[in-house]
Amino acid sequence: MKALARASIGALVCMLTTCGPEIEVRSRSFAGGAPWSEIRLEDHVPHGLWRTWYENEEPRSQGNYRNGLREGPWTSWWEGGMKQFEGSYRKGEPHGEWMHWFSDGQPASLGAYAEGRRIGLWTEWFGDGTKRAEVGFAAGLQNGLVRRFWPTGRPREEATYVHGVLEGPSRGFFEDGKLLFEGRYAQGNRTGTWTRYRRDGSVFSKEEH
Repeated sequence: MKALARASIGALVCMLTTCGPEIEVRSRSFAGGAPWSEIRLEDHVPHGLWRTWYENEEPRSQGNYRNGLREGPWTSWWEGGMKQFEGSYRKGEPHGEWMHWFSDGQPASLGAYAEGRRIGLWTEWFGDGTKRAEVGFAAGLQNGLVRRFWPTGRPREEATYVHGVLEGPSRGFFEDGKLLFEGRYAQGNRTGTWTRYRRDGSVFSKEEH
């Protein structure tokens, strides 16, 4: 019994002292001495908070590692303090909602990941806040209706994807909204009649596929 007690005490001491993981906080600096990065390591593997800074000591990025892989919320900032992106990781892969911004704070893109693959509707914007694109994804592949826009906000192109392959009708538009071309895809290939138009609406060309 005494031997068991001594063994238990020894195990506890071991956990609290030299027998636990080797903890290190490793820092790097710019040539002028300002901090550049800081990472927590366990047994020489990233595990815990990771941070970086700009040379003026403004925060640049921050997130956590778990056993060498990115895990949980991550944030990055533009120089000047505006957020550049915000999202989360799971086992080293982007997972959940991700948002990107331009350096002036205007939204650049919004969408979600599942285990590193894009899913659902992704929206992109021009720098002035006008919508640039709406793209559907499934398991990382474009899926469903994809719409792209001119900087004026008018439609530029519409097409449908099925698991990354073009399928069904496709149309393009001039900046004033008039039809530029129309046709169809079947299993990623053009099929049937494809028509291109002039700005006045007259037919410029027709192709049979």
